[in-house]
Amino acid sequence: MTNANIYLEKKFIPYYNRRFAHTEGVESEYKKLPVDINLDLIFSKKYVRKVNFDNTIKFMGDIIQIPPSKYRLSFAKCVVDVFLLEDKRIYVLYKGDLIHITKLSKNNLGQF
Repeated sequence: MTNANIYLEKKFIPYYNRRFAHTEGVESEYKKLPVDINLDLIFSKKYVRKVNFDNTIKFMGDIIQIPPSKYRLSFAKCVVDVFLLEDKRIYVLYKGDLIHITKLSKNNLGQF
């Protein structure tokens, strides 16, 4: 293993860098994540639900009450996006705006 590491450091890596590295005119491709991007929503499962007349949705055996928000008092008959995160949090969005956050009940944690 020691000889392999010496070979990598002294011969292979310099050869590889000479052959494939591009140093002229290259700028960093790193870009900061915009503040309006929520990675929780990107790395989650997305579902679509229609809100009932009593302002609730049924999701994985739970009934989730959606409270009034600055967008609407009632979301009855609206279609919402429901995002299920790995840690069992639930985000409810209406037309891309977050309207409610809750957690899946302990009774339904084994349904995944």
